[in-house]
Amino acid sequence: MHLNKEPKHMKQAFICWIALAFLSPFIFLSSSIASTTSDLLTERDRAIGLAITVNDILTSYIEVHNDVFKVSGRRIIPIPGYFEAINFKQHVETLENLYAKLSQIDQDITRWIGNGVKNPEVRDFLIVLRSYSKALLDAIKEFESISRQLYKKSQDPDSYVWKSYSKDLEKYEKAIERYRMLGQILNESYKCLNK
Repeated sequence: MHLNKEPKHMKQAFICWIALAFLSPFIFLSSSIASTTSDLLTERDRAIGLAITVNDILTSYIEVHNDVFKVSGRRIIPIPGYFEAINFKQHVETLENLYAKLSQIDQDITRWIGNGVKNPEVRDFLIVLRSYSKALLDAIKEFESISRQLYKKSQDPDSYVWKSYSKDLEKYEKAIERYRMLGQILNESYKCLNK
């Protein structure tokens, strides 16, 4: 530290203190406006972050769905050494994990809306995101149930009959239709949020 510069710094500190004394009412007003704007940006960013997490869960769920329902010669032709089995046990575990993560997000959104959201566009977006999340939860639950039954069937061929599978598959397809329809509404809500 240079001794000859200390008085200059002291002088600058004194000038800053005087400026603050006279300008503090204006600084307080502008900082409260900035704080409100920052809160709104934070709400928006947080909402978008939740939507990205929901989208990541959707992507993982679709990967499992595609693995189970994809048509492949290695799955159709049951030739030993060539036949590719579906790992239903692993899929059930993955779907249970996705369901738990999405349930937590749904609870977080519900709690956040209940505590109050300052930005009306963010609030509207969160309401749609919550509806979408609930529909996706239903689809994941239906698919997890089918996958669990198919895993049991892989252990005991008589455990899951075609009639039950068809009925469960119909419920699952309705759940898919619902989350897809709400996904379109969510995309529109997202566009409004980004205006």
